[in-house]
Amino acid sequence: CRWKFNDNIMSKRLFTALSVVLSMLHSCQYEQIVEENQGRMSESPQQVSFKVSMVPPSKSSLMPDEDVIHRVSVYAYESGELAAFSSGEDVMELKLDLVSGHVYEVYALANMPDCPQPQIQYEDDFRSKVFEIDVFSSLDEVVPMSWASSVSVGPGTTEVEMSLERLVAKIDFSIEKGLLDYMQVRSVRLRQCPSVLQPFRAGGSRVDSKDDVVDGDYASGSDIETLNSGGPIRLYSLENCQGLLLPSNQDPWLKIPERMHDGKADCCTYLEVGCSFPESDEYGVYCGDVTDCFFIGEDSTSDFTVRRNTIQNLSLVTTEEGLGRISWRVDASD
Repeated sequence: CRWKFNDNIMSKRLFTALSVVLSMLHSCQYEQIVEENQGRMSESPQQVSFKVSMVPPSKSSLMPDEDVIHRVSVYAYESGELAAFSSGEDVMELKLDLVSGHVYEVYALANMPDCPQPQIQYEDDFRSKVFEIDVFSSLDEVVPMSWASSVSVGPGTTEVEMSLERLVAKIDFSIEKGLLDYMQVRSVRLRQCPSVLQPFRAGGSRVDSKDDVVDGDYASGSDIETLNSGGPIRLYSLENCQGLLLPSNQDPWLKIPERMHDGKADCCTYLEVGCSFPESDEYGVYCGDVTDCFFIGEDSTSDFTVRRNTIQNLSLVTTEEGLGRISWRVDASD
């Protein structure tokens, strides 16, 4: 007994099967092409504008215009790598091409000398970037500023507001002469001010080496007249967030270098005030020159922070008892 195959039937079945397979392949390829096109459409960047605003916060030797912006640079990072960059003097024309549905870490720098260009490819390198600042040439006219935020881009995202922070602190200083009203102020100067900035450092920018501090802002001639007339003056310092270095101290007279360790005393900003007393019996036993020094911070005993975009009010209260103390804070050796 033999099996007999009908070649015509087998050929028709084979042709039908091939037709179904080819049809399925065509359908799958079409769906794949549609999905790829839709994916490409969703990945197409859209323009997002970045709008600049400010965070709300007598003249010194520095007279910067605190709200003027000469140049802004904006950097967008995704997954740790640079995705978009824009820089310009026209703050109304800052636009980045960003993709809807993506989240970016966006950073802005304004009035920063030698602002880095897009070659800083990695976000970690950008965040750790140290900027060298010539205090007098850089701060004479404008104030450096920064901003950072996560930006989630949606289909309707067309504008993002950047609230720039000034990277300097204002030091408002006055003197209460009390019974020593015959004392005259000769000079006022900030010492050990930062000459470097790390705008995006966790905890704030600070100096880590004595090689990165300089003599800073000082009182002008008109400032000295204002102080001797009982008025306040204003000085400027770059941010220097040294933090709480004497946590258990409760005595302002012990906020001195001798109590600090690991070279911190050489990195903290302080104010130096030079005064003089006329040589006359009419004014008592004090005569000659006296220099008073005190560290700046968020309190008078333990903190050494000079924080960005803040006003720190300092007042020196002079007393006969204080002048009689032997301390780093008061030097009457002249």
